[in-house]
Amino acid sequence: MAVPRGLCALLVAVLQVSLSVAAPYYGARVGDLSTIFHDVAGTVYAADDNTLVIRGFSYDGTAPDAFFWIGSTSSPDSTGTILPIDPRYPDQKLGRFQDVEVIVDLPDGTTISDYRWLSVWCREFSADFGNLIFPANFEAPAIHDLGALPTFAHRVRADSVKVLDAKTLRFENLFYDGNGPDAYFWAGTTSAPTSNGIKLIWKPDSPATGTNQRLDRSFNGDTIVVTMPDAMTVYDITYASLWCVLFTQNFGHVSINPNELNVPAVVEEMSPPFDHCEVLSDNEFHVRWKVEGANIKVELAGRVDPGNYLAFGLSGSETRTLMDGSDVTVAWMDQSTMSPMVVDYRLQSKAQCSTNNGLGACPDDIASVGGTNNAVFEELLSADGITMFTYSRPLNTGDSTDKVIPTDASVFISWAIGPINPDGRVAKHVKVPLGNPAINFGRQGTTTCPEFTAIDSGNPLEPWPPSSISNETTFTVDIGQSGGERGYTGITGKVGWGIAWYVNDLLIPEITVQRGMTYTFEVHGGNDPALAARYHPFYITDDSEGGFAQKTEDEKMDVTIYAGPTEGAYCEWEVRTPGTSPDDYDNFLSYRYYLERNCVDAVPTPGRLTWTPDGSTPDLVYYQCYTHRFLGWKIRVVDEPVTGTMPSWEGTGAPPTGPPATADDGTQPPETRSTELGANPSTTVPGTGGATASVTTSVALMISALLAAMLF
Repeated sequence: MAVPRGLCALLVAVLQVSLSVAAPYYGARVGDLSTIFHDVAGTVYAADDNTLVIRGFSYDGTAPDAFFWIGSTSSPDSTGTILPIDPRYPDQKLGRFQDVEVIVDLPDGTTISDYRWLSVWCREFSADFGNLIFPANFEAPAIHDLGALPTFAHRVRADSVKVLDAKTLRFENLFYDGNGPDAYFWAGTTSAPTSNGIKLIWKPDSPATGTNQRLDRSFNGDTIVVTMPDAMTVYDITYASLWCVLFTQNFGHVSINPNELNVPAVVEEMSPPFDHCEVLSDNEFHVRWKVEGANIKVELAGRVDPGNYLAFGLSGSETRTLMDGSDVTVAWMDQSTMSPMVVDYRLQSKAQCSTNNGLGACPDDIASVGGTNNAVFEELLSADGITMFTYSRPLNTGDSTDKVIPTDASVFISWAIGPINPDGRVAKHVKVPLGNPAINFGRQGTTTCPEFTAIDSGNPLEPWPPSSISNETTFTVDIGQSGGERGYTGITGKVGWGIAWYVNDLLIPEITVQRGMTYTFEVHGGNDPALAARYHPFYITDDSEGGFAQKTEDEKMDVTIYAGPTEGAYCEWEVRTPGTSPDDYDNFLSYRYYLERNCVDAVPTPGRLTWTPDGSTPDLVYYQCYTHRFLGWKIRVVDEPVTGTMPSWEGTGAPPTGPPATADDGTQPPETRSTELGANPSTTVPGTGGATASVTTSVALMISALLAAMLF
């Protein structure tokens, strides 16, 4: 609650008086958040019994489904409740925060005494990234009664003076005859009132200057609310009184011991973070902004998946919207690290960026362009499929690669939605303005956009037919794309991390092994723990989730590891063409035509895990990632040899089809070409008599292509 600045005491002329001000008051300190994962940190205060203030809050924002989470069990678990940072978006996930203040309200009808802990919690993976267990003897801030106001002069008295919060006093059943010539509500730091005090405010609608706050009437059993001047709290004073400035007379006072107070803090009303909003693409892309002195704060909010960007800025032309020559900021979520990226771009042309000469669509800060990245990332939020990137930049950066953002007239803008290349730079857009949009960034008043609404995603996507492997004793194990709803999620019924194990070039095949046989797994899951996103030790366990390293000691007691963990040089099946979506393919082999196997090392050295299942091995175990959950799938353990040959696709009908055997760039698709990384293991399809899938599928596709050519 903002209040006017305090008045100075008046004798005959103006007498300047000031009080020393204590440190800002945020409420009762509850404790510090522990740091478990994702750089979580912060100090938690109870502003009152229903509001928490987290000071210095940090979180890297890279987990898929993180929230403030509060509960009443002995330690954080999945039974908790979301504490939204914005009540308008109760399911809004936490983005990236760096040393900021966050205010959250507890659920209606509850107080902090109803709970035992606060956590930064990933709901999808039931992971605790950092928590605070509330002290057992914690007392939430509450109203404090200072007692009755005694009568010293002018019939002053009150039944009670109460501290409502750190800036507010309430005089209950107050009496005063109104005859004091120059009386005020008064406070100071001495043991009893003196002229070295300061006026308090009881007329909130009157200026806090001169005699505006003078007691100009009598009180007859009134209840009067009095507030402190700006930057001052009840913790800065030792008494409150009715005082006559002209005659330095104390009409009555109560003493205050700050050390005995535990009262609610005043949580300042936050002004709207943005003054204006413009719809760039209906229900798909909005831009919000607020001019703050010489800077502008911007939020790009859009319906984009990780690895796809939102771009916004000034047009390359003063007379129309022109992409060439535009000065834009590009924002996206990096797929490999799930980190937000906000980068200043100069779109010299529509060509891809040439780092040698700085031509094309290039970041400002590469050497051949010679500029600076003046877009400063501030916050990432995500809710209901909408990602919101907030950044700031100077209106005039002084950088020759940037345009000056005017605030006195409309200016043509450019915007785009599109994919990010594997090199981390923009690829050609998939959507741009149809007309010539313009914005006046200095417009008066406020403007808003309609809320994003849910979109009809159509019929649910059918899962891909699962694959299986039997009668093999050697397996090549890589990391690859999970295939989204049709792949890992559709096959397993579990939500994945966006990556999964590929065994002999197949996405999470179900493997069948025989007891007494020895099997070798050549593992390419990464061997550098410092690179968490590329560190996936392989192991075999009876746990259907995996991620042994993330489990509690109690949870580990319920899990058995039969082999591993084993590390090896990192290899990943990645999309060859940015923007490739698994949703567009009816089976995994068709999708895999657009993937390629890339390894960190030119000649990757695998980790070798050997395993001989025996009589103690259960009929069902799982291959998993030791450091992350939900990357692997099933291993069936049998006593007798399996009838059949090599890897296969489950399902009926014709073998899965895909694009022609020669890719757009003239190269062979991944499963038919050998590289310096080594030949890729072959696969088979039901009904092929053991022939490799690459050969059979390629022939089928050549026939399909010839038929298509004849028809068209």
